[in-house]
Amino acid sequence: MGHRQKLLEYVVAQYDREERLVTPAEAARSLGLDESLVAECLTAFTDCHLVVPENDGYRPTVTARELLALDCDGAIVDPCPEADKL
Repeated sequence: MGHRQKLLEYVVAQYDREERLVTPAEAARSLGLDESLVAECLTAFTDCHLVVPENDGYRPTVTARELLALDCDGAIVDPCPEADKL
């Protein structure tokens, strides 16, 4: 499972558990990823309508939940596939 899917799963689970926005710093710390990478991914998720930025954090959309419910073995559409090199 790639870091993008783990991040999306984290945002949905954390938002549901805590009922508050998820910040890039919090997600990076929890997942052991670089904060700039997390921020880039969250921007890409925003472009795909998987998360919505609000204030300093993000909340998942219904689309994110539906995508994760598909259980498609890690396939997440990425508008910036060259980011895989990061």
